[in-house]
Amino acid sequence: MSPPDSKLYQFIPAKLDWTKLNRHPQVSFVIKEDGSVCDVKIVKGTGSPKADAGLVKSIEAWKYEPPQDCTVENRLTVIIDIA
Repeated sequence: MSPPDSKLYQFIPAKLDWTKLNRHPQVSFVIKEDGSVCDVKIVKGTGSPKADAGLVKSIEAWKYEPPQDCTVENRLTVIIDIA
């Protein structure tokens, strides 16, 4: 399963000084049976409340292509690379 290709982080403010922020936050979220995402939680943030809120909102907008015959929700904890 991989996240959608376009607009991965569409709600993170564009004008942030990433030299002072963590560009590799850790995030936990649930992928539901239909491929939608819910229960997004920041495990290790960027250091910016605005960037973290934008990251959560961006991930909530993701839609995965669910595997065939998937009948369970999956919780993932991942390290995001914000370039």
